[in-house]
Amino acid sequence: MALLDANLSGSDALTVARELQKEIVSTNVIISGTHFSEQDVIDAMRAGVRGMVLSAMPPEIIVRCARKVASGDRWLEMDSHARAFDSLLRTTHPRPAQDGNALSAREAEVVRLLATGMRNHEIARQLQLSESTVKVHVHNARRKLGATSRVELALQARNKGLI
Repeated sequence: MALLDANLSGSDALTVARELQKEIVSTNVIISGTHFSEQDVIDAMRAGVRGMVLSAMPPEIIVRCARKVASGDRWLEMDSHARAFDSLLRTTHPRPAQDGNALSAREAEVVRLLATGMRNHEIARQLQLSESTVKVHVHNARRKLGATSRVELALQARNKGLI
């Protein structure tokens, strides 16, 4: 397994990942970086990268990523990969823009609590949901409103009168 910094000096992490795949077949590669664009994720998948993790993640998340990739699985950092898949879908199946008022009642409730500064685990506890369910609601609301961050999601929801 190899953990590569996306900002390698003198070399591109994807080039190194491709070379590792050619030279050492069993190398599972993880790329760590501060941000991954849609195209970064797509290019990494094509290069055979097994995991991508944001370097700002807590150490325990990075370790969990490494363990998962070492066991042969993939690590999908949800936001970056979701944007990449959405981008791929847009290029192959364009779809109409989402109506900002299309938030479900539960999504609006989650966004309302998110806007107060609550974290996912706190929202989950208050609404008696699993944290992964809260993450899905946040992701769906961000997608529907076209928000790129939690802060932008809260601001857009407030500006549109959804919360």
